[in-house]
Amino acid sequence: MRQTVKLFGRHRALAVVITAVTALVVIQVLWHRSSEGNQIRWANIVWKSLEANGDTFPHAFLMVDTQLQNLKSPAFMQLDLGNEPTVLYQFSDLNFGIKAQVLHLISGTIANRSFRNESFRILGTGDQAAPTAGPILIGSLGSSFFKERILLLDFVKQRIAILGKGSAMPRELEQGVEYLPITHNKYGNLLVSTTINGRPVTNVMFDTGSSMATMITGRANWIEWTKRQEHDSLNSVIRGNSWGRTAVLIGAPLLGTLCVGHARAYRPTVFFESSGLGNFSFGQGSQVGSALIGNVLFDGQFTVVVDIAQRRMGLFRGSLETLEKVADRKVGRSILPMSARSLPPVGPGSNLTRSRPLTDLPGRGLTPQDTTFWEVSPALSPRVE
Repeated sequence: MRQTVKLFGRHRALAVVITAVTALVVIQVLWHRSSEGNQIRWANIVWKSLEANGDTFPHAFLMVDTQLQNLKSPAFMQLDLGNEPTVLYQFSDLNFGIKAQVLHLISGTIANRSFRNESFRILGTGDQAAPTAGPILIGSLGSSFFKERILLLDFVKQRIAILGKGSAMPRELEQGVEYLPITHNKYGNLLVSTTINGRPVTNVMFDTGSSMATMITGRANWIEWTKRQEHDSLNSVIRGNSWGRTAVLIGAPLLGTLCVGHARAYRPTVFFESSGLGNFSFGQGSQVGSALIGNVLFDGQFTVVVDIAQRRMGLFRGSLETLEKVADRKVGRSILPMSARSLPPVGPGSNLTRSRPLTDLPGRGLTPQDTTFWEVSPALSPRVE
């Protein structure tokens, strides 16, 4: 009997310890989430431009201001929801002190959103020096960063906001937002409902890393949707560097209308990659889906809400600024202005700008080696409705 009481006492003590540890973990998780805050903090979208054949394409790559721990210099990361991991490039003079291809917990601020102990993947051997001119590109921000954070892309006011971890979209800002179901698949891709001429197209990925193409797909879909052959003299041909390899993209106008919700483009230029690169292997059952849509469909017209936790993507025609002003008057909610830090100068010698795009050209995966790398034949611009 005495032994039984002794064992019971031990079990009870163990249960108390387990309960205390569990409570501590829950408190730490809740504190970690609340420490990011729930205020909407807008930051400027920063576009990296591209020059080809004497033309300048201002909206080639979508960048966000970045400040990481132990990093004194201003920096940028490319917003790339087409990839799951958040990646940092290992430069010889910007060494994070860890081996490549491993995950590392890092704290800092991205687009005015502070965060702690986020998993980043280190990429590269560290034998290449970082660029010396202006803020440097240090990596790409993947979909994993937004599993518990809502992303707002106001393509009308050219600004971005990242809500704090675990924060919900304010109800007063959801009025007029059209929500579409999305799937965050096992590869980390965001698949969104899409139609061509009213017919559903399955497994279409929304990729913010593609800022110059309305759509990229596989060869079979491209032939079906454009009624063109690969070697037609009327096609657009683009060659470029994609993750260290040469991509050859063939483009032709879609025969009809592409729709994602009420965002529509009539006869946009659709591309496929003709040399067989794996990251462009679009098709049925492919890891990258049947096609991708880029920022072109929304730029200048919509605010896009990416809410992975609720499995939805929202579209609001126009800027959320009008709803914010109404909400502020009603509930006094705090929406902080964009950072006062001045952006790098725009002009000769600069490839950073906030201007409107001039045409419809694709981008897919920006690396530290990528500068002005596209060889372009004339492409057809879409008419957006």
